[in-house]
Order: sequence, then structure tokens, then C-alpha cells
Amino acid sequence: MTVRFGNLELLDDAYKGLSLSMHELGSPYHSKTYLRKMAENLGETLEFAVLYDAGEKVAGSGVFITQGDTISNLHANVLKEKRSSYAGELLYWSVIERSISRKDSIFDLGRSLIGSGNEAFKLKWIERKLPLAYWYWLSPNQNLPSINQRNPKFQVAIAIWKRLPAFIVNNIGTYIIRGLA
Repeated sequence: MTVRFGNLELLDDAYKGLSLSMHELGSPYHSKTYLRKMAENLGETLEFAVLYDAGEKVAGSGVFITQGDTISNLHANVLKEKRSSYAGELLYWSVIERSISRKDSIFDLGRSLIGSGNEAFKLKWIERKLPLAYWYWLSPNQNLPSINQRNPKFQVAIAIWKRLPAFIVNNIGTYIIRGLA
């Protein structure tokens, strides 16, 4: 497997890797236009990392943003079939090597749901874990929302989403994600 870094020239492959891997997880992903506009507006501070298998097929991808000496993982994932061959580790290690060569001193792995597989993967890499503080304004007598993949009310939707064809997921997912992320 190999990892390539770039900007708009890798947009199609970066989008493919992220949208496919999120589909496998049962979650909608943003539109390709969302990624394009981010890349255009953030310029050289945004970089796509695309992981390719031996047959040059997209195996995963990520979106990374550099600010000062910090590189932050905005989105990154690999296809399910490639996880057992340590594709995620290769993607992250490649980003770390690139960051070191550019003299970055901090790699922010991004947020993860506590106790999730995503968090378990990231815990292998981190020196320290920092919890994020979220602030909510709730109407009187309202409970804190539980908008995550563990919420039982989303399980049927997640199962259905995983079974939908990619052309449907990619067209309607962008509208659904707006209300979730």
C-alpha cells in the first residue's frame, strides 16, 4: 500500500475513500463540494492523504489541516476490508512522518466517541488524551441530546444505511449529515 498527499488533484480519491468508509460504518458523509470548498478556501493548510492498495485502488483517505506547528485530523478512515492489513496504521504513520519532515510538533488525532473503536485505534498513537467540553443551551425540561451511533434509536437507520447503494447514500447523505454534524 502507498499513501499520496495533495490537494485538489486528490479530491476525487479522497472523497471516494471517506464516503465509502463512512457508508460501511452506517453514517452519511459530507458532499464532494464540501471537501472542494474546504480545499479551495484553506489552500496549502489543507491536505488530503489517500491510501492506495497494491492494485492502485483507493483503500482509505483523510483530511488534515495544518495551523502553525499543529496538524489536525479532520476526517480519516480506511475501508473495512483493509483494516486487518494495518491500512489505518500506515495512513496515520505516513501523516506523522510527513509532519515531522515539516517540523510540525503536534498531531491532533481529532475527536472520537469515548469507548468507540475509533478511540481505541487513536489511543495507540497518543501521548495524552484531552476531553472536549461541549456546551449546550437546553430549553426548560429538555434532556441533553444523544446524537451518536450508540443511541438505540439510530440502530435501524444505521443498518438500513449500510445496505443502501452508494449512489443513493452519496446523494442524500449530504443533507442528512447537516443535521448531525
